[in-house]
Amino acid sequence: MALRVYKEKKGIALLYSLFVLLLIGIIGFGVVNLFILDSRSCTQNIASTKASYLAQSGIARAMAHLSSDSLWGTSEPVTMTLGEGQYTVSVNPGPGGAISGLWRVSSVGRIGSTRVQIVAWVARESFAQFAYFSNYEKTPQGVPLWFTSFDRFNGPVHTNSFFSINGNPQFSDKVTSSNKDDNCYNSTTRIYRQGGRNYTDPAKFYHYQSGYNVDYPMALNGSSRFSFAGGKPEVFMPPNINDVRDSATYVYNTDVDIVLNNDGTNGTMNITYKQGGQTRTDTISTASTIVWINGTVNSLYGNLIGDCTIASSEDIYITSDILYADKTRDKLSLSATQNIYVKTDKDTQKDIEIDAAIFALNGSFGVDNYTQGNYRGVLTVFGSISQQRRGAVGTLNPGQNTIKSGYAKNYIFDSRFSSNPPRGHPKANTLVIKSWQDNRTLSH
Repeated sequence: MALRVYKEKKGIALLYSLFVLLLIGIIGFGVVNLFILDSRSCTQNIASTKASYLAQSGIARAMAHLSSDSLWGTSEPVTMTLGEGQYTVSVNPGPGGAISGLWRVSSVGRIGSTRVQIVAWVARESFAQFAYFSNYEKTPQGVPLWFTSFDRFNGPVHTNSFFSINGNPQFSDKVTSSNKDDNCYNSTTRIYRQGGRNYTDPAKFYHYQSGYNVDYPMALNGSSRFSFAGGKPEVFMPPNINDVRDSATYVYNTDVDIVLNNDGTNGTMNITYKQGGQTRTDTISTASTIVWINGTVNSLYGNLIGDCTIASSEDIYITSDILYADKTRDKLSLSATQNIYVKTDKDTQKDIEIDAAIFALNGSFGVDNYTQGNYRGVLTVFGSISQQRRGAVGTLNPGQNTIKSGYAKNYIFDSRFSSNPPRGHPKANTLVIKSWQDNRTLSH
């Protein structure tokens, strides 16, 4: 009887051992499979990441080329091999063609059988990003122009030159300078020497009239966004405004006078010019209109409805107010290869307002005969000012800190221009990414 019980217990132990071994085997098999699956997943993730980097390289290459060649990659895809993989880039111009400065760039990166596609919309950035911009802050004779207590700047401000401050001009946003032609600034050591002392604080990288304790920029209305810093990188103007000329809807090969009209519902402009010894006037719409003048705009003023660009191969003279009917809807770009001047009566005191993005490629924005006559009032620009060399708008009475002739400044940035400038405004050569889509589902 005892022998039978022993044999039964021994059989049960054997079965239990076999069950444990089977369970261990199943667990081991599962662990091995999990390891294999995890290894495969890791390998796929690594391949996917590498393919994504390749696709990003394709986007970067397209952006580098499109800034100088608007047709790069638009005729056929471009393929490049890098290491163990490659990318293929396809470029399609946006609405309006390549000259519009907007492209859809599709780049596919490949590592073995793994593919990742990135689609990006890229665009040339508008050169209407500042309330005020200049490349030089001196007259052609090398005389510095001063910012004074009469000046108001509501929006970002930049010069590639340096600021000269007399009194307390007021700014609402970032104020930066590159100090490229400043004899007080050593760009290697980043030391600013003025009044026999050295300074390393970029907030002091400007010329003062009497001293830092008297002449300094201030926050406009206590704005918390205000800051001042010199020694910043240069911002490069485009080399020409050919893109404006090439996209013009109307071209005039003569000097003109222009009046902007607002009849309450639609916008038009009257363009008066001489042809065959006779004076003619054309009336055209200001809705999505780009007008190129091979000549000078001798007079420009009026009220605008629409999205309009007026550009000149020479100069533009503004002779009275230019006003939007609706500051949230209407947009105007004024571009000149040379200068854009305010030309008003030198002895009449009357404030003037110009609603526009202003761009003077090789010249200045300023006031005609600014040294003559009396104080004319406040010059308000609602929009953006960009110019090669700063133009003067008035003079001060020596020692009195009052305006002798010309205008005081009140420049207000139209914040819409940061992302939605007038359609024909000149563009910078730098490209920005407007949207980005990373598709990681193209593995096979």
